[in-house]
Amino acid sequence: MLNTDTYAQIKARLTDWLESTGGAVTSIELDLLNRAQKSLWQYRPWDYLVKKQALTLANKSANLPSDCGQILDVYHDSDGDGRPDYHYYNESRFSDNGYTIANAFTMQSGHALSIAFFSNPTNTPVLKYQKTLSDFTGTGTEYSYFPGDLLLLKAQEIHITESGLVGPEYNAITKRLSDELRDYEQAHQDLNQDTRVVQNDVLGDPIDMPGYSLDGSGGIITGDHRDPSYDRGN
Repeated sequence: MLNTDTYAQIKARLTDWLESTGGAVTSIELDLLNRAQKSLWQYRPWDYLVKKQALTLANKSANLPSDCGQILDVYHDSDGDGRPDYHYYNESRFSDNGYTIANAFTMQSGHALSIAFFSNPTNTPVLKYQKTLSDFTGTGTEYSYFPGDLLLLKAQEIHITESGLVGPEYNAITKRLSDELRDYEQAHQDLNQDTRVVQNDVLGDPIDMPGYSLDGSGGIITGDHRDPSYDRGN
């Protein structure tokens, strides 16, 4: 996730820590909850934060979406069946499936990412990415993406470690945080995934591999032994 913290925010946290009395951060609760949200966001690419967007190119380049926090895949779907059939890779060794990322970062305006392909894609490329989460403002009704208990526990962990109040309470909080994070992952991440394994070549295309008998009869099992549902489009 590209950070959006400003010098003023960071300085206020440091001032409170140095003085040990607080006061420089306008709202410690708001600050801790926003930091907890960012920490949980970057823990892994959460399924429900994944977006796909077709890229509009000009001279082989395009600006990335403003809410792009992490690039997960770049591909195209030439037959329109909704499944990627050609992949592009960052700094690929091959000109026809490679791209590079540029970041026009300035301290005044922050990050501005763009993608430039080595060669003109033969089809419209699609960007698959994890979107960022807006900071809480502390006003009006604001829903939390993460469960309240999970966000609260992460904020408590950050506060205790910075306050130097480690001890039994810290141990209890970190244990419960670990349990809540595990339960959240199991309930919301990688559900109903296809467990079949397909090996890809350097261009990202599936390839067939021969199999070997495990019953002691020896010899190579020739032919295509992929799950036939691959060829049925299921």
